[in-house]
Amino acid sequence: LDGVILMMLCAIVVGAPLGMAIGLLLRRELEGALALLIVLATQFMTNPEKLLARYLPLWSVRGASRAEIRFDAASTGRTAPLVGREQELGLLSECWARCELGQGQVVLVSGEPGIGKSRLVRALRERVTPSGAAVIQYQCSPYHQGSALHPIIEQIERSLPSGPGDSPEDRLDVLDSRLRADFDFGREERHLMAALLSLPGDGRYGPLRLGPLRKKEETLRLLVEIVARVASDRVAFVLFEDVHWADPSTLEVMRAMVERCSSLPLLLVITFRPEFPLESLGAATAQPVALVRLSEPESRRLVVQAARGVDLPDHVAALIVERCDGVPLFLEELTRTVVESGRDFPAGAGMRDEVARPLPEIPDTLHDSLMSRLDRLIPVKEVAQCGAALGREFSHALMEAVAPETGAPLSEALGKLVDSGLVVRRGNPPDATYVFKHALVRDAAYDSLLKSTREALHGKIARTIMARFPALAAAQPELVAQHFTLARQWREAVPHWMAAGERALERVALEEAVVLLGKALESCAQLPANEDRDRSELDIQMLRSSALMSCRGWDAPELLATLEAARRLSVRLDETARRIPLLWQMALYHCLYCDFDSARGMVVELDAIAAEDADSTAFVVARWSESMARCWQGQFEAGHESAARLEERYDYDRHHHLVAACNHEPKCGTFIWDAVSLWALGYPDQALARAEAHVATLAAPITGSQE
Repeated sequence: LDGVILMMLCAIVVGAPLGMAIGLLLRRELEGALALLIVLATQFMTNPEKLLARYLPLWSVRGASRAEIRFDAASTGRTAPLVGREQELGLLSECWARCELGQGQVVLVSGEPGIGKSRLVRALRERVTPSGAAVIQYQCSPYHQGSALHPIIEQIERSLPSGPGDSPEDRLDVLDSRLRADFDFGREERHLMAALLSLPGDGRYGPLRLGPLRKKEETLRLLVEIVARVASDRVAFVLFEDVHWADPSTLEVMRAMVERCSSLPLLLVITFRPEFPLESLGAATAQPVALVRLSEPESRRLVVQAARGVDLPDHVAALIVERCDGVPLFLEELTRTVVESGRDFPAGAGMRDEVARPLPEIPDTLHDSLMSRLDRLIPVKEVAQCGAALGREFSHALMEAVAPETGAPLSEALGKLVDSGLVVRRGNPPDATYVFKHALVRDAAYDSLLKSTREALHGKIARTIMARFPALAAAQPELVAQHFTLARQWREAVPHWMAAGERALERVALEEAVVLLGKALESCAQLPANEDRDRSELDIQMLRSSALMSCRGWDAPELLATLEAARRLSVRLDETARRIPLLWQMALYHCLYCDFDSARGMVVELDAIAAEDADSTAFVVARWSESMARCWQGQFEAGHESAARLEERYDYDRHHHLVAACNHEPKCGTFIWDAVSLWALGYPDQALARAEAHVATLAAPITGSQE
């Protein structure tokens, strides 16, 4: 009877066949146990999955994680309860309740690094998700502040089901299907979205007949419309995370969403650090939520939770609380440093014997704490340092291409780094992506690199991206430029910064273009002074002047400095053709400030070029500039005379190229001021005829050589 009871208990615990075999073994009935084990072995060979499923939980890979912000991935499966934010969470919950009633809300969550902005937002999302709300999350990055719409592009790409081997055409198929099914978008709208994601839309949709500025405006409108349509279907929660790192184009989309929010069942939450200028959002009626540091009791509660069952002595917990000054990230990381230090902290009241147990060594700062944890991970520390050089987020494939020799397999080293909690992983190798838990964690690993090692590593990363990841290099030339800059390889950095600036100009991402071309100038300034450097700088200054005129205005003070620098370089390099449009731009600038003497100085320089080289282009631009300056100064007869002289020498085929350099057609521009001069002189009929001629010139079909 005892043997039967024993076998029944084993069967209940591990299953009938295996339980009976264990029971027989315990009773030393070897022949019966061996027979059952043979039966089990036969079953395993014929159907191992079915047998294993009886005794072990089986898991299969379904795909890469779709965690949309770094905090989601960092806290998967081990999120600590929220501490000390009950009031703030209650306020956010009230905003959500109003949103469910159709009253759109905008909430601005601010706080210093590590204060818990992401954790608070996570708690709110945990409340709204069960209600079936739509959740859209955009994560801004410090490494893509010059990449127009990077957070939005990244979110769209995450939302589209795709595999690592999918071609651009495959991804375009998925995008096209989703846009038609979910939003009923037409051909032009689908083409704009394809262009945004750098997918080959021209072959499928035909040419997109929109100018650059109109294309940008329609794209931004479309991005806001997508969110509006989602919110009109069901209540929506939209999050912009870390907008202190947002690019200017993303801020434009954000401002447009703020304007639309009140008329939609939409909760728009924006998180940022205190230094971010709130006026750039245009959210005057938004609900502010400023996070402050935790109190001492709240800090102690967080230390207990971060210890995860390890009973820390009271004096140790008190010292951690004192060192961290209420910053949640510091409290968590410092507690983990102490727990992982290897010190024996057995459970029980004996742990609180402060006399018997000396004070452990506790780092003074968050940086020291993180470095202490990294030092215990050697040789994994070298992989962490390499990842830090790659950026806040890096792919497994890129890490595999540039990782140093560590004496251990890369996958094993990355696994240990993930287990430490300092880095989190989305997806599975070789298609995995790794993200540092916090920007401060990445900074600590990066700062531990020797300067020479750091520069060599950045150079290797840049060359690897160009050689092995050409699509990434083409899509993000600013990424390659940044690594070459950090490697102090200025000659290689300059053309990539320029390519990034030109790409931004093509997309009419003007503020981004100004920033990127400014970085190109900084790199160019590090090159030896010679003709090659001068030519590179001239190219950059002329591109930058176009960006400045378009986004800051023709009267921007920094524009004049850029134009003068380009003019000096064009004289030094004897680049007369490039100096001509610069002189017209400078004449216009001076006219805007009523500095007509300086404007006429530009005309004199243009006439000197025309006299020396018999250059009709210089003559036409001189008369164009002179007509404008005379008209603005009230010298209408002289202005009309200048316009008449231009008309005599103007030739469309020879001079229409100035449109690209000046953003104006010279004859049309001159006719504008000439019409004003004729009207002021008392000849309204002639002024009207001149204005009509101006319109006719604009409306003339472009054929043959004009094209």
